Amino acid sequence: MQAFEFVADVNDGTIRIPDDIREKIRNATLKVILLLQPEEEINRREMKFEAMRVKTAGFVFNREEYYEH
Repeated sequence: MQAFEFVADVNDGTIRIPDDIREKIRNATLKVILLLQPEEEINRREMKFEAMRVKTAGFVFNREEYYEH
């Protein structure tokens, strides 16, 4: 058995299968399992990393110590 995974939105009960997968399953018999993605996972996926702040006050970089290891 071969598996394909993709994320799709349901539009009036219809799921669009991506073109590259559609070519591979032409005239095939399929076993379909639907997994409903929790809303919190969808929201996390849409979050973008904007910036990060790191406090470096008091940090001393010792090049010799770094290259010892």
